[in-house]
Order: sequence, then C-alpha cells, then structure tokens
Amino acid sequence: MDSLRGKKALLTGAGGGLGSEMARALGREGVQLALSGRGEAALRRLAAELAESGVRCVTLPADLSDREQVGGLVARAEEALGPIDIVVNNAAVEVCSSFEQLSDGDIERMVQVNLTAPLVLSRDAALVCRQQLMFSSLLGPDRLPDVSTALSTTVVGPTSLPTNIDGKRVLIVDDDVRNIFSLTSMLEDHGMQVSFAENGKDAVALLRERQDFD
Repeated sequence: MDSLRGKKALLTGAGGGLGSEMARALGREGVQLALSGRGEAALRRLAAELAESGVRCVTLPADLSDREQVGGLVARAEEALGPIDIVVNNAAVEVCSSFEQLSDGDIERMVQVNLTAPLVLSRDAALVCRQQLMFSSLLGPDRLPDVSTALSTTVVGPTSLPTNIDGKRVLIVDDDVRNIFSLTSMLEDHGMQVSFAENGKDAVALLRERQDFD
C-alpha cells in the first residue's frame, strides 16, 4: 500500500505472536515502527531483524498494566520517530480461569491492558496528530487471524482527528460487532461516512470495489 509508505506506527505487544507478524507486514509496506512490549530482549531481536530489511524502527519497552507507562508511551514514540500516524493496539492479556475464580487483580489487569490502554494510546495520538490510522486488536490467543490478514485486523482510517474529517469515508475492519458499533457511532458523530467488514478478505473486496475511501 503506497498510502502507508513513510507513515510512523506505534505497535504494542510487538514482542511475539501476532505482534511480530504485524511488525513485519507493516515494515514491508514501508512503515517506520516504534515497537513496544514487556520483553526488551524480544523487541531488540525483532528490531534487528527489521533493520536488516531496511526498516527504521525503535524499541520502547513498556508494561501496559502500569498506567504511568501507558501515559508516556505515545510521547516516547514521537520523540524517537516524530508524529505518530498509526497506533496498533495489539497487546492484550487473557486470564485462563473460570469467571468465578477471577480475582479483583485479574479483572483490573485485563481492563487496564485490554480496554484502558488502547483508549488512552489512541486518544493521546489523536490529540497530537492531524492524520492517523488507528488499529485496535483485542484478540485472545484462540482468535489470532491468519497472518495474511493481520494487517487488516481492526482498521479505522485514515482519519483527521480532531479537525477536517467531515465527509471523510473510512473503513472499519473488526470481527466484534460491539467494536464496530461504538467506532461507527463515534466517527459518524464527527460527520464521517463509515463502511465496515468483519475480516480482511471482505475488506480487500470493499477496497477494490470502492475507490473513494480517504
């Protein structure tokens, strides 16, 4: 995608699994990357691999269960790369336990990492960037999409927040109708025209069918 070349992205949960595959996919599209995760060694290995392919990237170790670290992450990314165009909220936690056995700490950690952190990071990026793509992935280990569609998972954009967005057309890709509903409502309140797809294959078909997405 030529539209992604030269963009700057903050990717959370980049140390392994879907996160590292997203980093490679974005790198192939010419995106500059701020790689974040809890495992510094894994981030450094991935950054070295990407650098060999000519991808500009930096590592920003962070624990998203720590609110102070979340609050400063976008600023750290911008200090390293410049204004962030893309936020990929890939980091997520899942406690493998029955609902009745979840502790208060388990619930607080899941809410902080899976909900609060993505909202804070997207908000912080939106406040300082005039144009950005917002990606959000709250996938558990049993819901990982095929690598070929990883880049398309939960895409909103491009947008211009908070100004110059009236009449813009965007595409949301998410398999959770609750996410689609909330994002659609928010964007339509700002005058945007919203289309959506539940998977990468349907999204590609829409993009081929329509050439008027902004």
